[in-house]
Amino acid sequence: MADNKFLMAALLIGAVLAAPLLAATDAYADHVQLNGMVAKIQSDVVFAKTPWGMRIIGTKKQLGDLGVGDRVTILVNEDNSVVDVHKEGAPAPRHTVLNGHLLASTPVKNEIRLWTAEGKKVLPVSTTAIARFNAIPVGSPITVELNERGQIIDVRKMIVAVDRHA
Repeated sequence: MADNKFLMAALLIGAVLAAPLLAATDAYADHVQLNGMVAKIQSDVVFAKTPWGMRIIGTKKQLGDLGVGDRVTILVNEDNSVVDVHKEGAPAPRHTVLNGHLLASTPVKNEIRLWTAEGKKVLPVSTTAIARFNAIPVGSPITVELNERGQIIDVRKMIVAVDRHA
């Protein structure tokens, strides 16, 4: 009986530790890409007209050289939050997905430490993704999406399950 409990505990610990090694090929398949046009910039807030209506897509500081009339591609996550914005005609975005365990974050969550299969990584968090870390405790297995500048633009807690009937 004690051997079975030890075996189950070892399997559970192994599954949790192996989680960062699992491939996350379709981790962000539920993102939606919208095409739109910058409609107005008001008090440093950038609004775009999309097929879903008028949307706030960020601040002038976050989005840089966008101006009224610019066509944009907007990436929206499963929570209907804007994850990334690219000006039409810009090179295609090259996002990276990483799995790991959240080791620590700064008090304002603008930087995290992540344990991955390649070791510890310190990663900056974009202002649009900071709030998503509030519900994720340190030690949790997570999947993060990095933009082409290496900033985390989206995060989700990984669900690690052990099939007890296998």
